[in-house]
Amino acid sequence: MDGWSSRGIQQTLLQAQKVKFIYSPSPLAVVSIHRLLVAILQAALAPKSNSELRKIWQAGQFSAQAIESFGAQYSSRFDLFSAKAPFLQSADLPLQPGPGKKPVVYLTPECPAGTNITHYRHGGEDAQAFCPACAANGLVCVPAFSTSGGAGIKPSINGVPPIYVLPGGNSLFESLAASLLRPDFYPAMAQKEKDN
Repeated sequence: MDGWSSRGIQQTLLQAQKVKFIYSPSPLAVVSIHRLLVAILQAALAPKSNSELRKIWQAGQFSAQAIESFGAQYSSRFDLFSAKAPFLQSADLPLQPGPGKKPVVYLTPECPAGTNITHYRHGGEDAQAFCPACAANGLVCVPAFSTSGGAGIKPSINGVPPIYVLPGGNSLFESLAASLLRPDFYPAMAQKEKDN
Protein backbone atom coordinates (compact mmCIF):
# COMPACT_ATOMS: atom_id res chain seq x y z
CA MET A 1 0.00 0.00 0.00
CA ASP A 2 1.14 3.53 -0.71
CA GLY A 3 2.15 5.84 2.09
CA TRP A 4 0.30 9.04 2.92
CA SER A 5 -0.04 11.57 0.13
CA SER A 6 -2.49 14.08 -1.25
CA ARG A 7 -4.22 13.18 -4.47
CA GLY A 8 -6.88 14.58 -6.69
CA ILE A 9 -10.28 12.90 -6.93
CA GLN A 10 -9.64 11.11 -10.22
CA GLN A 11 -6.20 9.85 -9.15
CA THR A 12 -7.61 8.65 -5.83
CA LEU A 13 -10.39 6.66 -7.50
CA LEU A 14 -8.09 5.20 -10.16
CA GLN A 15 -5.61 4.02 -7.51
CA ALA A 16 -8.07 3.21 -4.70
CA GLN A 17 -6.95 -0.43 -4.71
CA LYS A 18 -3.43 0.75 -3.75
CA VAL A 19 -4.56 3.05 -0.94
CA LYS A 20 -5.28 1.70 2.54
CA PHE A 21 -7.65 4.43 3.77
CA ILE A 22 -8.50 8.12 3.82
CA TYR A 23 -6.59 9.92 6.55
CA SER A 24 -7.27 13.30 8.09
CA PRO A 25 -6.81 14.61 11.62
CA SER A 26 -10.55 15.33 11.46
CA PRO A 27 -12.89 12.33 11.46
CA LEU A 28 -15.49 14.66 9.92
CA ALA A 29 -13.22 15.12 6.90
CA VAL A 30 -12.67 11.35 6.56
CA VAL A 31 -16.43 10.71 6.41
CA SER A 32 -17.09 13.68 4.14
CA ILE A 33 -14.39 12.72 1.63
CA HIS A 34 -15.63 9.12 1.65
CA ARG A 35 -19.17 10.41 1.07
CA LEU A 36 -18.05 12.60 -1.87
CA LEU A 37 -16.07 9.77 -3.50
CA VAL A 38 -19.03 7.39 -3.20
CA ALA A 39 -21.37 9.98 -4.74
CA ILE A 40 -18.98 10.33 -7.70
CA LEU A 41 -18.73 6.56 -8.07
CA GLN A 42 -22.53 6.17 -7.94
CA ALA A 43 -22.82 8.61 -10.84
CA ALA A 44 -19.84 7.28 -12.81
CA LEU A 45 -20.49 3.55 -12.43
CA ALA A 46 -24.30 3.60 -11.91
CA PRO A 47 -24.64 -0.03 -10.76
CA LYS A 48 -28.19 -1.24 -11.31
CA SER A 49 -28.09 -4.80 -9.95
CA ASN A 50 -26.30 -7.10 -7.55
CA SER A 51 -24.48 -8.69 -10.48
CA GLU A 52 -23.11 -5.27 -11.54
CA LEU A 53 -22.00 -4.60 -7.95
CA ARG A 54 -20.34 -8.04 -7.90
CA LYS A 55 -18.48 -7.29 -11.15
CA ILE A 56 -17.13 -4.04 -9.68
CA TRP A 57 -15.94 -5.91 -6.58
CA GLN A 58 -14.39 -8.75 -8.58
CA ALA A 59 -12.54 -6.33 -10.89
CA GLY A 60 -10.58 -5.18 -7.82
CA GLN A 61 -10.40 -1.61 -9.14
CA PHE A 62 -12.77 0.98 -10.53
CA SER A 63 -13.23 1.27 -14.28
CA ALA A 64 -10.72 3.80 -15.60
CA GLN A 65 -13.00 4.47 -18.58
CA ALA A 66 -15.98 5.29 -16.34
CA ILE A 67 -13.90 7.49 -13.99
CA GLU A 68 -12.21 9.36 -16.86
CA SER A 69 -15.52 9.82 -18.67
CA PHE A 70 -17.08 11.29 -15.52
CA GLY A 71 -14.04 13.56 -15.11
CA ALA A 72 -14.24 14.77 -18.71
CA GLN A 73 -17.90 15.66 -18.25
CA TYR A 74 -17.90 17.11 -14.73
CA SER A 75 -14.35 18.16 -13.74
CA SER A 76 -15.26 21.84 -14.13
CA ARG A 77 -17.78 21.42 -11.30
CA PHE A 78 -14.91 20.68 -8.89
CA ASP A 79 -12.98 23.91 -9.57
CA LEU A 80 -12.67 25.76 -6.27
CA PHE A 81 -11.96 29.06 -8.05
CA SER A 82 -14.39 28.88 -10.99
CA ALA A 83 -15.91 32.28 -11.77
CA LYS A 84 -19.23 30.70 -12.82
CA ALA A 85 -19.67 27.64 -10.61
CA PRO A 86 -17.09 27.37 -7.81
CA PHE A 87 -17.06 24.01 -6.03
CA LEU A 88 -19.76 23.93 -3.32
CA GLN A 89 -19.99 27.75 -3.29
CA SER A 90 -22.03 30.55 -4.77
CA ALA A 91 -20.44 32.49 -7.66
CA ASP A 92 -22.18 35.75 -6.72
CA LEU A 93 -20.31 36.36 -3.46
CA PRO A 94 -17.87 39.29 -3.25
CA LEU A 95 -14.14 38.57 -3.05
CA GLN A 96 -13.85 40.51 0.21
CA PRO A 97 -16.15 39.71 3.14
CA GLY A 98 -18.54 42.42 4.17
CA PRO A 99 -20.51 43.07 7.35
CA GLY A 100 -22.17 40.01 8.78
CA LYS A 101 -20.04 37.54 6.78
CA LYS A 102 -18.69 34.52 8.58
CA PRO A 103 -14.95 33.79 8.86
CA VAL A 104 -13.40 30.78 7.15
CA VAL A 105 -13.17 28.85 10.44
CA TYR A 106 -16.88 28.06 10.13
CA LEU A 107 -15.73 25.38 7.67
CA THR A 108 -14.12 23.40 10.50
CA PRO A 109 -16.04 22.58 13.67
CA GLU A 110 -12.70 21.91 15.37
CA CYS A 111 -11.79 25.62 15.26
CA PRO A 112 -13.40 28.16 17.57
CA ALA A 113 -15.84 30.50 15.82
CA GLY A 114 -18.70 32.72 16.94
CA THR A 115 -20.25 31.28 20.06
CA ASN A 116 -18.71 27.80 19.66
CA ILE A 117 -16.80 26.74 22.74
CA THR A 118 -13.08 26.36 22.19
CA HIS A 119 -12.45 22.65 22.76
CA TYR A 120 -9.57 21.92 20.43
CA ARG A 121 -7.73 25.06 19.42
CA HIS A 122 -7.27 28.45 20.97
CA GLY A 123 -7.10 31.61 18.91
CA GLY A 124 -9.22 34.26 17.27
CA GLU A 125 -11.47 33.35 14.35
CA ASP A 126 -10.44 36.42 12.37
CA ALA A 127 -6.75 35.45 12.46
CA GLN A 128 -7.32 32.18 10.57
CA ALA A 129 -6.46 31.54 6.92
CA PHE A 130 -6.90 28.29 4.97
CA CYS A 131 -4.96 26.92 2.01
CA PRO A 132 -7.15 25.96 -0.99
CA ALA A 133 -7.03 22.24 -0.14
CA CYS A 134 -8.09 22.95 3.46
CA ALA A 135 -10.93 25.18 2.26
CA ALA A 136 -12.13 22.46 -0.15
CA ASN A 137 -11.93 19.94 2.69
CA GLY A 138 -14.08 22.20 4.86
CA LEU A 139 -16.60 22.76 2.05
CA VAL A 140 -17.00 18.99 1.66
CA CYS A 141 -17.75 18.72 5.41
CA VAL A 142 -20.45 21.41 5.48
CA PRO A 143 -23.35 19.47 3.88
CA ALA A 144 -22.63 16.39 5.96
CA PHE A 145 -21.96 17.98 9.32
CA SER A 146 -23.34 21.49 9.71
CA THR A 147 -25.15 21.74 13.02
CA SER A 148 -27.60 24.15 14.59
CA GLY A 149 -26.11 27.12 16.32
CA GLY A 150 -26.69 30.83 16.27
CA ALA A 151 -29.15 32.86 14.26
CA GLY A 152 -29.89 31.39 10.84
CA ILE A 153 -27.67 28.33 11.19
CA LYS A 154 -29.71 25.20 10.60
CA PRO A 155 -28.67 21.55 10.66
CA SER A 156 -27.65 19.96 7.41
CA ILE A 157 -29.38 17.30 5.36
CA ASN A 158 -28.66 14.70 8.04
CA GLY A 159 -30.21 16.36 11.07
CA VAL A 160 -28.65 16.46 14.50
CA PRO A 161 -26.62 14.50 15.31
CA PRO A 162 -25.48 13.34 11.87
CA ILE A 163 -24.68 9.64 11.97
CA TYR A 164 -22.64 7.77 9.35
CA VAL A 165 -21.47 4.18 9.09
CA LEU A 166 -18.54 3.56 6.76
CA PRO A 167 -17.83 0.07 5.49
CA GLY A 168 -14.27 -1.02 6.16
CA GLY A 169 -12.03 -2.98 3.85
CA ASN A 170 -8.46 -3.96 3.12
CA SER A 171 -8.17 -0.96 0.78
CA LEU A 172 -9.97 2.24 -0.08
CA PHE A 173 -11.36 0.43 -3.13
CA GLU A 174 -13.07 -2.16 -0.90
CA SER A 175 -14.47 0.50 1.44
CA LEU A 176 -15.86 2.56 -1.45
CA ALA A 177 -17.13 -0.44 -3.44
CA ALA A 178 -18.96 -1.71 -0.35
CA SER A 179 -20.69 1.69 -0.12
CA LEU A 180 -22.26 1.55 -3.60
CA LEU A 181 -26.02 1.05 -3.90
CA ARG A 182 -28.51 -0.27 -6.41
CA PRO A 183 -31.24 2.23 -7.42
CA ASP A 184 -33.88 0.47 -5.32
CA PHE A 185 -31.90 1.50 -2.21
CA TYR A 186 -31.63 5.20 -3.17
CA PRO A 187 -33.39 7.64 -0.85
CA ALA A 188 -36.83 8.78 -2.08
CA MET A 189 -35.55 12.31 -2.70
CA ALA A 190 -32.79 11.12 -5.08
CA GLN A 191 -34.53 11.86 -8.37
CA LYS A 192 -32.42 12.84 -11.36
CA GLU A 193 -35.14 15.05 -12.82
CA LYS A 194 -34.52 17.47 -9.93
CA ASP A 195 -30.80 17.79 -10.78
CA ASN A 196 -29.57 20.92 -12.54
